Amino acid sequence: MEPTLSQKRLPQEQRRQQIIFEAMKIINEEGYPAFTTRRLAKRVGITEPALYRHFKGKEDILINVIQELDKIWTETHSELERIKDPKKRICHFISAHFKYIERNPDILAVLFADEYIRLENNVQLKVSHMIDKRVEYLNTFLSTLLEGKIICGENARALTLIIMGSIRMAARNWRNKNYSYSLTKYGEDICCNLVNMLFKN
Repeated sequence: MEPTLSQKRLPQEQRRQQIIFEAMKIINEEGYPAFTTRRLAKRVGITEPALYRHFKGKEDILINVIQELDKIWTETHSELERIKDPKKRICHFISAHFKYIERNPDILAVLFADEYIRLENNVQLKVSHMIDKRVEYLNTFLSTLLEGKIICGENARALTLIIMGSIRMAARNWRNKNYSYSLTKYGEDICCNLVNMLFKN
């Protein structure tokens, strides 16, 4: 019988990635309370002590789950800086998040497990830091556009909240609808409407 991926001896980084994505799946499929190191080790097909060779514990795993989502920001930030058209830059900011979420829907269960994440102080700090980087980038960019009278509005923070809130609400609705439509395509509709509201011309 051919050994499964979990039964094979994997390189350390590959095993870590497997553990991270299985953790996301458990939280998404069974809920946060079902996420234990014992349950995770069983899903991965390794012993619990072997799991601890890769991560310090449950909190460390959760932090690495959040870091998976944060990886998109390094790439997206570089892409955004190369986009000169402000309309296209705002749309790329939105669409990049939707594309990643659509490829990795299990991450949503972690992001929306607010009542549980708040109990894990270091995880909450990591989530806050991840969000703050996006908020500050968007706020700074929108402030520049407002100062140049390129977009409509009076408060960059309020506009930032609208855009970030739109991403979060759209992702939540998509999950609640059992991923029954293209989030990326829906994101294009959101971009179109936001651009029409923000830009004068």
